[in-house]
Amino acid sequence: MEFIGKTTINPFLFYSGKISGYIIWGLLLVSLYSTQNIGQINPQRWVAIILLCFGLILTIAGLITLEKSTRLGIPEEDTELKTNGLYKTSRNPIYLGFNLFSLAAVLSVGSFVVLIVALYSIVVYHLIILAEEKFLEYKKNVRRHI
Repeated sequence: MEFIGKTTINPFLFYSGKISGYIIWGLLLVSLYSTQNIGQINPQRWVAIILLCFGLILTIAGLITLEKSTRLGIPEEDTELKTNGLYKTSRNPIYLGFNLFSLAAVLSVGSFVVLIVALYSIVVYHLIILAEEKFLEYKKNVRRHI
């Protein structure tokens, strides 16, 4: 089984969008666990934590449902189409979870640069979703996000 599949959009956009997201998610974790934020209880921080938790639930549930079909990109080999679990109601629960991570990072870090990088990552994920949908047979029956 190959974990890396074919990119569905320009490879530079594909990987730079994903790496951008990973970087700001790391900043989110650093921000949430930094010593200067310990004990800080403000609404923005709590909303970030809630978004992170919902994002984790969606991402983990999506990955559990996908099992061996999980790929970075489109699988090169045949895989089983998953239409159970979260995939009954959302074609992209993992990407939705990723977007929630990015929004949480924007709220937690509070930086204009993080906002721009998050928007870039979210747009790239949307482009990936649109390109991947060409391969999804059940898109008429299941919503894109929720």
